Amino acid sequence: MFGKIIPNILKDVNIPDLPPLQLFFSWSITVTKNVFGGAMRYGEKPFRTLQILEENKFFTITISNPPVNALSKEVRHELRRALECASGKSWVEAIFIRGEHNFFSAGADIHALKEISEKKEAGAGRSFSRCGQELVRYIQKYKKIYGKPIIAHINGYALGGGLELALACNTIFAEERSILGFPEVTLGLIPAWGGTIHLFSRCKNPPDAQKMITEGTLIPAKEALRMGIIDSINVFGNDSMLPMPDLHTPAPLANFFLKKIYFGKKFNESIAYDFAFDRESMAFDFLASQNDAREGINAFLEKREPQFKHLEMDIKK
Repeated sequence: MFGKIIPNILKDVNIPDLPPLQLFFSWSITVTKNVFGGAMRYGEKPFRTLQILEENKFFTITISNPPVNALSKEVRHELRRALECASGKSWVEAIFIRGEHNFFSAGADIHALKEISEKKEAGAGRSFSRCGQELVRYIQKYKKIYGKPIIAHINGYALGGGLELALACNTIFAEERSILGFPEVTLGLIPAWGGTIHLFSRCKNPPDAQKMITEGTLIPAKEALRMGIIDSINVFGNDSMLPMPDLHTPAPLANFFLKKIYFGKKFNESIAYDFAFDRESMAFDFLASQNDAREGINAFLEKREPQFKHLEMDIKK
């Protein structure tokens, strides 16, 4: 049985007649547009950014929002709707989330971040953060409510909000070529959808988790497995290695804020769950309204090196 081959991934799923493991993984990475002939419908509304495959008591959701499977507002809304649909299907015993092609997801829509940074007003970042947090918190408690585990299948890049989506799942397995990380600090921001909470709940060594967030460090799947961030590596996936992205250096204000204030001497990763999310959204809101964020995001979009302002100038604001 599948549970005997990978004991910790689907231990609560009772599926007696699964195909061999290699066949299962080959099935799980199948592009499903051809199966359903276009947009998948539930009720009157089709899914525009997701592909759905229902087979062998599995409900597989593939994010299909090229070019990088960004978690736009529409994608997040459709993910919630797909999960709600799966919750009502008694035959579904496990749900898989993966991304199309080389991206699990590169995270938030960069254009949405640009719009927030240009508003220069308190509250815009917090609202954006809370909308994403609602989705990851729904995923995090899904198994407890519906009895169906959600498994993230990372099949490429899982960055920023994409990694936050995976961290909210019950189990994470990744193809060996996958690359994970939180590059937000290079944009002058911090993770906003539970990353500063869920990473610490998985990572074996808290300083490693802090470094990923404060430095924007990206890691390969093998390192993520060593750190405890993922549960296993899928050896039957695509074996063509992906290039490690070249990132800008961390924005001074975000780096200072994370090291000296957010992860300062009194930091406690065991603080109350609800407060931890509020704290994260408030921190994101502050940084999103600063000059560093506007410059970091514009530099990324314009494919140039950012010219960050002097650190003290932003701190005084």
